[in-house]
This record gives sequence, C-alpha cells and structure tokens, in this order.
Amino acid sequence: MLLYFSYGRRDYRRRPIRLHTRRGWEFQAVLAGRISPTREDGSATDGDAFAPARRRLWVFGPRCAHGWGGDRRGARVAVWHTPRVHPTLAQHVGLVGAAYVDLSDEDVKRLGALARLTTAHYPRSTSLTGPVSDAVLAQLTLLALRDRPVHRPAHPNHNTQHARDTFARAVAWFREHLPDNPSVDDAAHALAISEPHLRRLFRQAGQASPRRVFNTIRADEAEHLLRTTDWKVAVIAAAVGYAGPQAFTRAFREIKGRTPASVRQ
Repeated sequence: MLLYFSYGRRDYRRRPIRLHTRRGWEFQAVLAGRISPTREDGSATDGDAFAPARRRLWVFGPRCAHGWGGDRRGARVAVWHTPRVHPTLAQHVGLVGAAYVDLSDEDVKRLGALARLTTAHYPRSTSLTGPVSDAVLAQLTLLALRDRPVHRPAHPNHNTQHARDTFARAVAWFREHLPDNPSVDDAAHALAISEPHLRRLFRQAGQASPRRVFNTIRADEAEHLLRTTDWKVAVIAAAVGYAGPQAFTRAFREIKGRTPASVRQ
C-alpha cells in the first residue's frame, strides 16, 4: 500500500520541502542531479544520511523530521511513502532514524523502471495496484538493506531462528506503535501468540524479558529525541508512550541511570 508517490524532475533549491515528519515511511531516490535531506540544525557530515548526495536511496522513519533541498540544476527523483515496512527494515532504520545506500548505474536503471511501473498503477488504481505496490516496496526494501550484514549461523537451529524472527517482529511492531503505549500483551496479540509464549521466545532468542526490552526501546527513542529536538519533556514522554513527564522521568532514570534533563546539559 502506498500513501504517496512522485517521480520526475524536482527543483528543491527553488521549492524546498519544509522540515516535517511524514505519515509513514519515506523512500526517496535521487537518480540524476544532487539533493540533500535537511534537519533542524542544518548540519551534515561526510558519511551522514543528511549529507548532499548524487545517486542515493534514502529511507526515513515516520518520526524522523526532515526536509529536502537541492542545487540550482535540479534533480530527477522518485519518492514512495508507505504506512509500514518489513520488520527487518524497521529495526534497521528506527522510527526516528534514517538510512541510505549509494546507487550503481544498474541500481539507477532499476529504480527508474520501478518508478515507471508505479506510475502506471498509481494514483489511478488498477486491478494490479496492490500487487505492484507490494512488489515495488519489496525491491526497495532489499536495496535499502543491501549493505546490512547477513548473519547465518553455521548450524542453524530452526527453533532458535523462529525465536529470533519473532523477537525482531515484536520489536518492529512495538517501535511502530510507541505513542499508543502498547503492553506486552498487545504485542503478543499482534503476533497472534500468547504473552507467556512471547516471553519464552524472547528467552530462547537470548534476550531480556519483553517488558525490559520494550522499556529500553522507549528510553533509547526518548534519548534520541532529547538530543536531536527541542521538544518539551512532556511532548517526548507522549511520543514514546508515557502518561506524563513524571512517569517518563522515573522510567528513563531506571534504564539510563540519569534524568532526561541531564541529557540536554
């Protein structure tokens, strides 16, 4: 399913995209010319996802506030927005994170073909819009994960692998639903298993309890927001699923050993 798609020439220098979060995950590829994501402080370094680049595919989590800029020559871009991505990609990027992969000549041709295929079935729906969207997003996901190390145990154990896969799916689902303050039982229900079984699978995967893992995810996301935004503590508390600043501060201190205010000092 797509929330938005665009393909063609863009002049982000004359018509920059303002800084904001998206409704879903964003894939943006620059196929010709040069563009750069922008963030609130305007900073970027070599090797940074926010550095200006040619021939690159970016992926942004739905809570990563960013805009787009470019140079005077303009650029040819393809943009896809989707409400969800595969759990492996969600875990790799994070809700407030960004990732990128540089493109070869063959990649540019392939992405151009995917953009033209999408154009034929979106926004005007056809009988193949659903399958085409799924196929295009699968190709984008594989490309975005191309440089990520693939871990293959020498003697894979099916049960252990199942536990690890379930752990990755649970973490990705929890990250996506952070503001809703989901419980361990909610995560188990979303995966169509019982809460006790989810706890067993976490242990089998060599992880801490689901509650501990989920609380650590909340604290990590909150710490990222404290360092990269000027949001008030109450806003950040709500963004990561806490009822109020006091509950957030207690939980953050328990996990991180420091207060939220100290992160910004």
